[in-house]
Amino acid sequence: MIPDSIVQTIKDTAKIYDVVSVFVTLKRSGVRYSGLCPFHTEKTGSFTVTPAKNIFKCFGCGASGDPIEFLKQYKKLNFLEALEHLAAIYNISIDKSGSKPKKDFTAPPRPAPPPPPPPSYFPKEKMLGSLKFYERNHFAQFLKERFGSAIASELIGLYFVGTASHWPGANIFWQIDIEGRVRSGKIMLYNPETGGRDRVNGPTWTHKAERMQDFVLSQCFFGEHLLKKRPTAPICIVESEKTAIVAAAYLPENIWLAAGGKDGLNISKFEMLKGRKIVLWPDASLPKDGKTAFQLWSDKAAELQKAGYSVTVSNLIERLATSDERANGYDLADYLLRFDLAAFQAVEVPQAAPPSPVAHEVEAVPISVHRDEGGYPAAWDEPTPPAPSRLQIAATLLASHGWEAGRVQAITDDGDSAWQAARVRAGLLASWTDYKQGIGLNLYINN
Repeated sequence: MIPDSIVQTIKDTAKIYDVVSVFVTLKRSGVRYSGLCPFHTEKTGSFTVTPAKNIFKCFGCGASGDPIEFLKQYKKLNFLEALEHLAAIYNISIDKSGSKPKKDFTAPPRPAPPPPPPPSYFPKEKMLGSLKFYERNHFAQFLKERFGSAIASELIGLYFVGTASHWPGANIFWQIDIEGRVRSGKIMLYNPETGGRDRVNGPTWTHKAERMQDFVLSQCFFGEHLLKKRPTAPICIVESEKTAIVAAAYLPENIWLAAGGKDGLNISKFEMLKGRKIVLWPDASLPKDGKTAFQLWSDKAAELQKAGYSVTVSNLIERLATSDERANGYDLADYLLRFDLAAFQAVEVPQAAPPSPVAHEVEAVPISVHRDEGGYPAAWDEPTPPAPSRLQIAATLLASHGWEAGRVQAITDDGDSAWQAARVRAGLLASWTDYKQGIGLNLYINN
């Protein structure tokens, strides 16, 4: 018998492309490989290998499975024999006593790993065509209800939030890289009143909705296009796109990027952030597999630090979150949205705050906050910004990426004064001051 731990090692090590390509001629087709099925006679290849899932499948005869199953079917082996064959290929010892396997399998030469496929890009004209119809966009309406039409238009223009027809009320969070190339767009649906995410519909991707064949998605950070315009601004990374946009309203001195989830801190995404100061803002969470989101991102920060990145992790939410907030996955936006934006901006933050406890030896550095008279960093303005629209920000970004046309449509104003009166939240401002004075709030980071 082969110990269970060795069986699992073989399963984790064996790669479907390595095994199949020895016996079948494969050609790349997007993220998959295809060829003639070795299990039945055919003239047109219906046999596919998907490295990302480590499986093969024939759409002609229905054969499918992992590397073990392929060897069982192709070489007429039983399960144990297939394991022994794979152990020989990958030089894995399957008997700690040193005895040889029951069969003496000769390991075939391992083929060189295939190069990763080049990323695909979504047509810019389709992205630009989505920057309108905000009266039917639930997320845009939430921003308008929460911040008023002027600031909502600014945020939408800053991040190029699009409108989708995939579901009624859906929006698109476009992933645009530092060179202005559109990687794809995440289609999502929100409640226009609460800003809560629809847990039934979505998310999905624009290239899937458009049925683009063989599209190779290579994600970047949401908001990466902002890096070129502000080369020295500090970077904050959160999990969700909504949180990045909300935080940009409250704390515009920083560039807010979204990883797209707690597992979205792939080191390949950080290449454009070399030399920048980076602070990670994980959500509140209950432990999963023994670790909270804060602990997972702290581990990732340590890995990135070894790779030469200047990365810290804010422990503010980790310290403030209640058990209920952890269970509900509260993030930075949930805390910021408790405060009226104008009142929040009016609070004077101390120039220096007392040190706060360090968790995992990583935390953000507190400093003061400054906004110019326009309500956003002066670096975004033209020498004489045209009043009253802030959509020049979006036009400037378009021009910086060589886009000759396209403009984000403004959100019309139909009663912001009444909204402002209805949104006054007594007592919250005092609570916010208590936060800052009581714990040395490390919500703001240094430039």
